[in-house]
Amino acid sequence: MKYGNLKDLYEYSGHPSYAGTEVTWIQEDSEEMYKAAHRRKKIRNELIHHGWATPKFTYKFNEYGFRTQSFKPELENKNIMFLGCSHTSGVGLPIEDAWPSVVAKKLSIEHYNLGSGGASLDTCFRYAYCWIQKLKPKVLVVAKPYHQRFELNFDPNPVYRFTRVLPESVPPDMRGFYRTWTASDLNSHFQCLKNMLAIEHICRLNGVQLIQFDISKTIRDIDDKKLAWRLGRDLAHCGKDYHEIIAERTLKLIDKQ
Repeated sequence: MKYGNLKDLYEYSGHPSYAGTEVTWIQEDSEEMYKAAHRRKKIRNELIHHGWATPKFTYKFNEYGFRTQSFKPELENKNIMFLGCSHTSGVGLPIEDAWPSVVAKKLSIEHYNLGSGGASLDTCFRYAYCWIQKLKPKVLVVAKPYHQRFELNFDPNPVYRFTRVLPESVPPDMRGFYRTWTASDLNSHFQCLKNMLAIEHICRLNGVQLIQFDISKTIRDIDDKKLAWRLGRDLAHCGKDYHEIIAERTLKLIDKQ
C-alpha cells in the first residue's frame, strides 16, 4: 500500500477492527439491538414506521477502517474529504444515503468519508494531520462533532488506543475529571478552537479549501423547523431526509466560497 501499512498508521485509522471487511452490523447499529427492538411491539412498529422492517444494507470499510472507498493515488488533488462523527459516516444508513455521498454526487467528484463513530474534534485533527498531506483533497468539509467530546490515550504500547470520551459513556475512572472539565464551557470551547485552528493551518499549508459547520446545531435546527423526521436503522441516528438537508446546506457553504 502506497500510504503505509495499517499497523504503521494505526493511530490514524478509522475502525481498524473492521478494516477491509463488509458487515451487516456494527457496534453502534448492532444485530442485538435490532432484534431486541423487534421483540417490543412499540419499537417494532417504530422500525416499520421509519422503513426498517428488514435490514437492507451493509457497512463496507476500506483498508484503513474507514467507511469509504480504498485510498487511490490517482485521486490525489481530485477528491473531496469529509471529517466528522457517526452523523458523517452514516451510521444507520446505506453509505449512498449519507450526506457526504450526496454532496460528492452533486459535485461529480470522488470523495473520502473519514467520519468515525464517537469522534471528537481531537479525532478530526488526528485524521487531518495524517491524511490531508497523503490524499491531497481539493476541499475538506469538517462537520464538527459535539463539543463535549475529547480523546485520551491510556496505552503505553507502540500501537495507540485512543479512548473517545463522550458525555453518555464516560469511563468510570474518569467521571470525576469529566465533571470538572465540563463544569465550565470554556474548556470545551478552547479545546475545539485549538483543533480547528490546527486544521485550518494544515489546509493552508496544503492549498485545501476548508468548509466547516457544527453538526449538532445543524441537526437541532432541522428538528426545530420540523424539516425531517426519519431515523436510521438504529433509531438513534438521522435518517435519509436529514442527510439530504445536511447535504443541501453543505453545498450552499461550498458555493459561497
